[in-house]
Amino acid sequence: MKKFARNKTEAKKLFKERTHFEWNSEEHHNQGRFNVTIFKLSKPTPKRKFFVGTHFEWMEL
Repeated sequence: MKKFARNKTEAKKLFKERTHFEWNSEEHHNQGRFNVTIFKLSKPTPKRKFFVGTHFEWMEL
């Protein structure tokens, strides 16, 4: 499954594929129940600017 996205729109689509719910930034604090979130990479590349996954997957990068 793809985990990296080039932009926020693509990241939101990946989030929906994994959770079957729309991304809602106002309710982001409630998104934790899915254990999946959108992370912004600190050292982005042209094809990898956002990571969609669990906190554990994020720490393993």
